[in-house]
Amino acid sequence: MSDWTDELHTLLLSISGAMNDPNVDTEFLGRAGVELERALFPLLSWIGESGPMGTVDLANMVGRDHSTVSRQVAKLVEANLVTRIATPDRRLRLLLPTKDGRALLAKLAKIRRTMVEEHFQDWSSGDRQLLLEFLRRALNAIRSLFPNGPHTEKRTRRRVQAMKSARTNRYHIAAGMRSRRGSQPLT
Repeated sequence: MSDWTDELHTLLLSISGAMNDPNVDTEFLGRAGVELERALFPLLSWIGESGPMGTVDLANMVGRDHSTVSRQVAKLVEANLVTRIATPDRRLRLLLPTKDGRALLAKLAKIRRTMVEEHFQDWSSGDRQLLLEFLRRALNAIRSLFPNGPHTEKRTRRRVQAMKSARTNRYHIAAGMRSRRGSQPLT
């Protein structure tokens, strides 16, 4: 007989696998009428959901190699969906969705809501709220097991503080951000 923690582990892996299935992303992007390289979609989603972050944190969140994510982020920047913001720490550039990126994320969110509502329509409002509560509690418990992981409050606070510093530093956020090669204005 297996322990309940084994079943939890299997369920979490299954949920993660379902959410990261390339076929799901392809179907989702197709329903939305969006032409975006499938590998870029999770990156844009994380950047939009988690706020300003560096490429290394993003790579850790999606479980990909830093150099691969860096090349993929360059494609998002080229497509004007993401911008890199210089910070006082010259080694770090934060990633943020541009106006076009935010518009695309809003369009995708609308499609996602419709799809999820269709599949959870037989759940009562109370059951859906209970699911959310249990998932939040599970996430907090899992995060406490790995206090130095990329999804911790400490790292989130660090990203937000770096963003605040970047916004107040006129040298780095000058009009057009001409002070740094490859930087783009915050839009």
